Amino acid sequence: MNVNLHIERLLLEGLDLSARDGDVVNAALQHELVRLIGAGALSLPQSFNVASLRAAPIRLNADAGAVEVGEGVAQTLYGELSPKASS
Repeated sequence: MNVNLHIERLLLEGLDLSARDGDVVNAALQHELVRLIGAGALSLPQSFNVASLRAAPIRLNADAGAVEVGEGVAQTLYGELSPKASS
């Protein structure tokens, strides 16, 4: 299965991350989405578009770093896409 995901803009508010943490967040987000989708729990249609997605706030530990942020974003996006993908 090939999955193409394009995130034009990702806004993370209220986090104490530096500009260079963006690459780490991105890599962790991609890795976690691949893991979640690869687990097969989500049945994706052949093709679908989501023009905009406003996800629920992510709960993180106070000492969460860029990796935990990326994983949390991926899990939230996955959860938000799950019901929309089947419609």
